[in-house]
Amino acid sequence: MEVRLFWTRMAPRMPGVARWALALALLVCCSPAVAGELLDLTHTLDNTTLYWNEKDSFTLTRVEQPANRPFWSQKFKIETVEHAGTHMDAPSHFYEQGWTIADIPVERLIANAAVIDISERSAANPDAMVTPEDLDAWRDAHGQFKYPTIVLIRTGYAAYWPDRNRYFGLSDAEPGVYHFPGFGEAAGQDLAEDPAVVGVGIDTASLDQGVSRTLPVHAVLSRANRFGMENVGDLSQVPASGARIYALPMKTGGGSGGPCRVVIELEPSTCRGKGRGQKGRGRGQKGRGRGQGGRRGQGRDQGQESGRRQGQDQGQEGRRQRQGRRQGRRRQQEQHAHEELPVPGFE
Repeated sequence: MEVRLFWTRMAPRMPGVARWALALALLVCCSPAVAGELLDLTHTLDNTTLYWNEKDSFTLTRVEQPANRPFWSQKFKIETVEHAGTHMDAPSHFYEQGWTIADIPVERLIANAAVIDISERSAANPDAMVTPEDLDAWRDAHGQFKYPTIVLIRTGYAAYWPDRNRYFGLSDAEPGVYHFPGFGEAAGQDLAEDPAVVGVGIDTASLDQGVSRTLPVHAVLSRANRFGMENVGDLSQVPASGARIYALPMKTGGGSGGPCRVVIELEPSTCRGKGRGQKGRGRGQKGRGRGQGGRRGQGRDQGQESGRRQGQDQGQEGRRQRQGRRQGRRRQQEQHAHEELPVPGFE
């Protein structure tokens, strides 16, 4: 709106050449098509890739080409399980009637990125988990999730890749027991019930905590047709809100998952934002010139205070509603035994 107002006021006063130059500058600087910085959050598939089963591995085999071709080319045969490296779990991975990896609507693969950082808690406790309170804190700070949103959890464990023992939390004291952070079941249920959330991701080997044997978060999200991404790369440069995520898995017919290229697009800095900053500084200088304590300034202060009170009231009401939903879920769980899914040989 500010750019349009600037154009309508200034363009008629300018000569033709200058007017066209201004139009081009505004188009390049302020177009929403201008991309922000891109971050690749994908671990490379190679011979260092970590697998749950140590017998699994990634192989890249060169396919021999005819020697008499008038051009040079090369191709390879790749072999890996679906759920390796940075990958996406389709709902059909844990729910027979769920979408396969090829069924997931493409509009769900490009989404708003909502990052929840539990890295400090994870550094102190390898069995840390995401709770409904973590989700509530994000909503209180940034508002409700907006469709489509992919919720990403930063634990800091991406820094351990590809050190198998550190990444999986293995030790000689507890052979075969994994210790790494993940979603708690209550948080998974909360996200499964939020219509704005299309999927989740985490920078560890599993959506569930490493110590989990029944993987309830996989089950509850899959039944709601929400996909999950595991082994996501370093999320330290991604803001809590405002970024866009491109989560593009290999499209395999009937597949329960597949390797996924995960890219974050940060918000671009545009001339519109810079103009607002400059205008704000100008207003500040004018305000200082007029003097302090004017009625206009008092009105703004009162409006801001009223807005803060209203926001606090809405936040408290939202928390009460979410607490009510969680209590209802707990009552249902007490009435019906939770269905546990054994997972020998989980990948």
